Amino acid sequence: LVRMQKEHSKFDRLREAMICVQALWRSKMAQQQFREERAAILLQAAVRRMQARQVYLEQKAAAITLQKHFRG
Repeated sequence: LVRMQKEHSKFDRLREAMICVQALWRSKMAQQQFREERAAILLQAAVRRMQARQVYLEQKAAAITLQKHFRG
């Protein structure tokens, strides 16, 4: 009976240790996925910003050209 209790206690300690290791691993993977998603979001925002700026500069140049022709 004592031997069985020791084995059961050992099993419980190993199980708790594995649960702890699993939780740490999942946490690390979640953090890595968050960083990758955040990097993708930042890249998308930068591309959109550059495209919007390009459109703005083209419109600005067109407006200046029109103003030159109409103002003389």
